[in-house]
Formats: sequence, C-alpha cells, structure tokens
Amino acid sequence: MPLTSVVVKSRGRQQLPGVFSEIIVASGVEDFGSIASGASESDTMTVPGVAVGDVVMGIGSSISAGGLVVTADVTAANTITLRANNLSGGSINLASATFTVVVGKLV
Repeated sequence: MPLTSVVVKSRGRQQLPGVFSEIIVASGVEDFGSIASGASESDTMTVPGVAVGDVVMGIGSSISAGGLVVTADVTAANTITLRANNLSGGSINLASATFTVVVGKLV
C-alpha cells in the first residue's frame, strides 16, 4: 500500500549549485507493520518530478527506526520506494510514522 498523505514540502535550486539543478523534499505517512528478523518490507510514495537517476540524499523519520535500516531510492518516474530492512535478530513492528525524503536532481 503506498504511503499516505504525501506532501512535497519544498523545491529549490539554491542548494549545491553546479551539482544539483533542484532539491525536492517530500514526506508521507507509513506503517510498515511487523517485519520478521532478516526480512524487509517496501512501499512507494508518489513524488511529482523525481526520475530514475536522481539522488536520495537523506531520509528522516518522526520516530526511532527501532532496529530497522530504512533506505530509499527513485525506482520510476514520480516514484520513490522506501524499504525497511530488519537486521535486529527479532521481529519489529513500528508504529505509523512520517518519513521525509530529500532528493537531488543532478545537473
């Protein structure tokens, strides 16, 4: 199920001129559910303007990841995939959280 309440918070061209033509900051609410040890779960968020080859520079969360390693990448036009990997040795079930992703469009 895609992330809910996805909002593009800002778009800018002033950061890192010569490297990125635009910086996009978007956030959405996700509830990954229970993830078994060694397993992963992924979900998508629709972010207008992102494209394969854009750089995900960072991910923030409104709660502690609690033993999960969360990654993100642009997997298709207008689509970012968040992936939660459980490397903890036990099952983890995080509460619903807001995830914020910062994406740079290379010059």
